[in-house]
Amino acid sequence: QSSARCVTPSRAWRIGPDEFGAGRRFPGRLRRSRPRPGCRRRLPMPPPERKRRVPSHERSLLCFVQALVGLKTIVELRDDVAIKGTLVDVDDRMNCTLSDAVRRTPEGTTMNLDVVYVNARLIRFVHVPKEIDPSALIEKKRLEQFEAARHYQRLAAFGPRNPQKTVDHAGG
Repeated sequence: QSSARCVTPSRAWRIGPDEFGAGRRFPGRLRRSRPRPGCRRRLPMPPPERKRRVPSHERSLLCFVQALVGLKTIVELRDDVAIKGTLVDVDDRMNCTLSDAVRRTPEGTTMNLDVVYVNARLIRFVHVPKEIDPSALIEKKRLEQFEAARHYQRLAAFGPRNPQKTVDHAGG
């Protein structure tokens, strides 16, 4: 048994000198080699089956952070600043808004803030309260998103539930 593989045609690039003596790229000939004895020609493969692409909100733990809205949490930033407050809003990029917050620096200085907007790029950690069950919270948020998607699909397929009122033009 030979371990040689079949050679497929390929376009070779050669480097040759030009009139200035520097190397230059130009396409070579298309090599066509005969298959070696014992090699079979490969048949084209059928296209692969398309897998269902999982939505981005199901591939990340963003739904978990969004489920913490309304709870008292600590958001730790990349510059070691910690902000403790009530999570008011988390958008799709994980930008967070906290209310009644206390900002604590590594030096120990604190500052009370009414509302704080935290850019997602600056977040290092989001601390989860101990009394929270993470799996139940994720499942609850996932079901909410599924029901919302189903609701909007139903509206797109069947239209709004309230029928249009007809106007009577014959009356005077």
